[in-house]
Amino acid sequence: QHLRVICILYLYSEYDRPTIIIYIVFTFNVRGAQVVYIRKLGKYGIKVKKNMEENYKARFQELVINEIATKKLLEREDEIINKKHKLEKELMLKYPKPITNEFLVIAKYNQMIEVMIEELLQEEIEEII
Repeated sequence: QHLRVICILYLYSEYDRPTIIIYIVFTFNVRGAQVVYIRKLGKYGIKVKKNMEENYKARFQELVINEIATKKLLEREDEIINKKHKLEKELMLKYPKPITNEFLVIAKYNQMIEVMIEELLQEEIEEII
């Protein structure tokens, strides 16, 4: 038999709001504790969290009270990252990379793709969990 313990660590900034959330799962068995999963919210998880706090306060508080807010935020972040990779492949096929060795041209191309991806992902970020 195994016992799973989930720890959620909030690191606060000067504004008294959690800025970094770390989600840790420990699995205990006969041999002792073993860290199975350590992860903090990334760029998209933080954006989704801010959106939920601002636009869906009641739902976010419900998730916090039920102690599943971080889990749901991490799941949504994974969905967004998967969609980002898919969109990146699609856009790079639709708009092929310029054949050149000029650094500025390649940088502008990469920036264009990144901006397009961010615009397309905004709807996912703003969606309620």
